[in-house]
Amino acid sequence: MVLTVVITASALILGGCGESKAAKEARLKGIEQVKNEDYASAVESFDLALKEADGVVNAFELDILKYRGEAEFMLEDYEAAAHTYGILADVDGKEPEYLYYKAASEAMAGNPDTAVEDYAKAAEAAKDRKEAPAGAAVAVSSIADAYRTAGNYDGAVGFCSQAIESGISGPEIYNQMGLCMMAAERFDEAVSYFEQGIALGDGEQVQQMMYNMGAVYEKRGDFGKALETFRNVSKYGSTPELEKRLHFWRAVRENVIFCTLRVTGGSMAELIDLKELEERVILIAVSTSDEDDTRQSLDELEELADTAGAVTVDKIVQNRERIHPGTYLGKGKIEEVRERVFELGATGVICDDELSPAQLRNLENALDTKVMDRTMVILDIFASHAVTSEGKIQVELAQLKYRAARLVGLRNSLSRLGGGIGTRGPGEKNWRWTAV
Repeated sequence: MVLTVVITASALILGGCGESKAAKEARLKGIEQVKNEDYASAVESFDLALKEADGVVNAFELDILKYRGEAEFMLEDYEAAAHTYGILADVDGKEPEYLYYKAASEAMAGNPDTAVEDYAKAAEAAKDRKEAPAGAAVAVSSIADAYRTAGNYDGAVGFCSQAIESGISGPEIYNQMGLCMMAAERFDEAVSYFEQGIALGDGEQVQQMMYNMGAVYEKRGDFGKALETFRNVSKYGSTPELEKRLHFWRAVRENVIFCTLRVTGGSMAELIDLKELEERVILIAVSTSDEDDTRQSLDELEELADTAGAVTVDKIVQNRERIHPGTYLGKGKIEEVRERVFELGATGVICDDELSPAQLRNLENALDTKVMDRTMVILDIFASHAVTSEGKIQVELAQLKYRAARLVGLRNSLSRLGGGIGTRGPGEKNWRWTAV
């Protein structure tokens, strides 16, 4: 995000010139550091320039404050940025740009109410402008981001819609609207907003929104469009994360059942090709003692996974004093597992211990893939082998009891589009049908 604040003619009459050589050099050094994205050093240089200045609030000081506010914002020191833009607004209150940037900073600092107040003041000051002032779109997207973080998706979209109606628009605003609808699982609306943002943006903005749109297709299980979209993103340049996504979806396309359908008159389609789904899983466990049987237990879990129809592609053990109560694994090990999921094209992970609802939910969010535990695998095996009516009822009852406390955590794992271990009812086999 690039911030640009305009120093206007009204600011030039606030003081004289004749600044010291040290102040001027520090200012130029800070500007160069901003260009090189060394924002921490830039803030230090601008502070030195202000210290060496003549103490009179004039265009020179305002210019330094403008650059310092930008550096603080990019450094994500939003409280400091809000303070700096507040000074600019107090000194030169006729310029709504400063209030817009202050609103953006307050929103990113977690103060949405103050941000909305500053935004309203800026909008009032800019009401006679034919074009939206600099900073307006940044303020809108930042406030929307604060609403989204708080889970107020409709509030964020409503705020953005009002801004667009007032003449403030931009790709970053539509991007926020798309992210809100994606979080709310209103995927068609999300795609629509991303498409509108892409039409207004260029370069990195387009790349980011196309990437987000690919994530939408991921979440709703549209493998083909996800892969196609990520391929289009790669035309704008590659990143390690993008390469992982492409590798993952190529692996998914190779392993998921594809049923090629052909209409043979009327409305019925004839199946002409079928491939069995191969579920590829990574087994993970926590070892709390050198003398425990974690390795042996993982070998047993691999046999269970094989019985359930999954192929084990890796086993990962973390040595910890105790299992993490919130995420099962520690932060560093979660990142390692996430890397392996993408590298190996895994479709899920299986934990050797039974997970609490919170652990299941948090781990699935952190890994961005289906998460299962030993209990889920065992229930799945019973479900696929149940034959008698009584047996099916008993297994289904056990599954329902297990899932009841985990409906939020299981997320896509319970979706029929997700398929595989943990989604089958009694008597169902390891098959999935997809029309292509």
